[in-house]
Amino acid sequence: MSLTPTHSYRPIAPSIAPQPILPRPVSLDSKRKWSSPEDFPQKTQAERRNSNSSQGSNSSVTLAADQRIRRKEQNRAAQRAFRERKERYVQELQDKIKQIEAAHAIQVSRLEEENLKLKNELSELKDSKREQSPTPSRIPSSAVACIRDKDGVSFCERLKEEVCSNAYDRLLTEQLFDAHGFLNETMSPVPIITSTKKQPSKIDFFDELEQSLNATPLEEPTNLDLISCSVVWNRMANHPLFEKFDQDALCHELKKRAKCSTTGPVFEEFEVQEVLHLMEDRVRNQEQQQI
Repeated sequence: MSLTPTHSYRPIAPSIAPQPILPRPVSLDSKRKWSSPEDFPQKTQAERRNSNSSQGSNSSVTLAADQRIRRKEQNRAAQRAFRERKERYVQELQDKIKQIEAAHAIQVSRLEEENLKLKNELSELKDSKREQSPTPSRIPSSAVACIRDKDGVSFCERLKEEVCSNAYDRLLTEQLFDAHGFLNETMSPVPIITSTKKQPSKIDFFDELEQSLNATPLEEPTNLDLISCSVVWNRMANHPLFEKFDQDALCHELKKRAKCSTTGPVFEEFEVQEVLHLMEDRVRNQEQQQI
């Protein structure tokens, strides 16, 4: 028994036998159901229009979105520029206001300094005038200026004309005795002073009589403290509240208390003080009413 190999050798030359044809997959047959161009499905006109419109609508939507974005950016830029202009304008106004306030403060300070300087000068002038003016005597001349009316007549001249002239006219016209020959005591007193010596009263008469009994020499009565009209008016004008005095009321009160003398209208010291106190009270009452 001969031993033969059990394995087979592959032929060296390629096989000339044809390859076996494999069956076609079922999936490919299911996808393509036509075999000729006639079998290719044709799109309808409506389908083609819808396809074109969908493409156009997509492009228009994209364009509109771009335009909206661009408009938003433009609006933001415009608002930013407007805010910057507004802030710059407000800053300029604030700077101008500060400049005006600074200039106003400087001007007010300068005016206050000038006002204070003028007040000091006025006070110095008043002091120098008061020092230069001599102290008036008991009955000085009537050269001191008084207030004048619309006709240019001074108060003292008018007072002399009214008081002295009327007083002398009354002395000449009024009857000294009544129908029974008695002294007419009902006539009003005439404000005429013929002497500066004080007239003795009943009490003074009895005092003098008692002094004569005691062998005491008679003393001359004290002179009346009479002040001329010009001096009285000068004293009124130098009063601190003279600017607040009612000039008409002041003239009326002085006229009621004026007396006639050889030098013109005169006043007693206590009457001048009485008028001053009266005018001061009126000024205080007016100030209290205003409050």
